[in-house]
Amino acid sequence: SKQRVAVDQSDLAAARDVVTGSGLARTFEGIVPQIADQIRAGYSRTRPEIIKDMEESLRPIIAELNKRTDGMITASARLYAQRIPESELKEIAAFFKSASGQKYVNSQGQILNELFTEMQVFSQTLGNVMMDLL
Repeated sequence: SKQRVAVDQSDLAAARDVVTGSGLARTFEGIVPQIADQIRAGYSRTRPEIIKDMEESLRPIIAELNKRTDGMITASARLYAQRIPESELKEIAAFFKSASGQKYVNSQGQILNELFTEMQVFSQTLGNVMMDLL
């Protein structure tokens, strides 16, 4: 579909509701804590004596990176707002706020994990079929 060019604050707000309601924002918000946990784990194994100092140093860095995460949410919202009219974005956001929408969003992580495994099996099966047909 054709991309809309102009995006105003109202469009962006409706699109942000979709990004937040759909669970996409949670994906971005989870990145900073994951990286911080990896750093903590690395230092706890290699330099346990500096963990306390490292935690103090991490706090302002995490706060700054969280601001960047919000920027990613806004960028995502802009992409939606450029492609979907505000009235439809509001309908989509309303779905995600509904009981059915919440069930959909809350099941996505598990479904995608299981689907990834299914896709690997599917891909391997197709590869075997192709090899057999050659």
